[in-house]
Amino acid sequence: MSVGRGISPPPHIAAQVLLRVLLKIQNIRAYGYNLLLNMADKLLRKEYVSGDSDEKTTYSVSISELKLDFKSKEIFKKYDRIIFYPFLIRNNSYQQKYPTISQLILEGFNGVIPSGIRKSIYGGYGLTQDLIYVVYFLERNLPDIHTLIISTTKKTDIKNDIAIINAEELETIRRQISTESRKFKDIRKVVINNFFVKHLPQRFTTIKLDYIKGTISNILRNHKNISKSLSTQDRQALYDLYKKLNVSISEFELYVVFYGYMVIKTGN
Repeated sequence: MSVGRGISPPPHIAAQVLLRVLLKIQNIRAYGYNLLLNMADKLLRKEYVSGDSDEKTTYSVSISELKLDFKSKEIFKKYDRIIFYPFLIRNNSYQQKYPTISQLILEGFNGVIPSGIRKSIYGGYGLTQDLIYVVYFLERNLPDIHTLIISTTKKTDIKNDIAIINAEELETIRRQISTESRKFKDIRKVVINNFFVKHLPQRFTTIKLDYIKGTISNILRNHKNISKSLSTQDRQALYDLYKKLNVSISEFELYVVFYGYMVIKTGN
């Protein structure tokens, strides 16, 4: 079929042509190839209504070039529930994204997809990087779990092959993991930069991290024997922070002793 000047071909035709051209290119860099392949994939991959009833609307994903068609999600009409069927496309074939967990269910979110959940078919649905370790933990320790429910109303519980996680508790986990991930990513940059400052001070400047909210609470929440394990430097840093906060403590005065222990003296 010829295409006249100024007339764009349908997306699926354009995608098919782009894929065939890509497959014939031998010396293209891997990054550029993957980038263009992803662009082609977005043109080819589409989600459509494959079923509709009084109870629910069912959606499926179609990838015409690969001759794939599979159920991707269900949205219920009489109660607030969405079922996702997380998936991957690898080696030109459909795969369930997680080896043991086939369904991810949201309950009580009024149709809004919360943080931590992949919203797009191009990500294959499922959990984002912040929460993927929840799935890994369940698969490793509770391999009989096949359904993960995230609920705004139900308490966290394990029932047969179903894991229910309260949405508020899951958000607390997500924020903790997100804080730690950002912190370690930034720390790597600072450590490397400051290493070169030491050796090439004429070219590099020492940098310090901005404090990330929640860091101290995460440490206190997730570590044991803190008071017994603090180093002299830790105690000095805490005392310096205490002075900078400029807070008033009427009943106690905090003294940091440089010989490795902390004394709390009762005030008058």
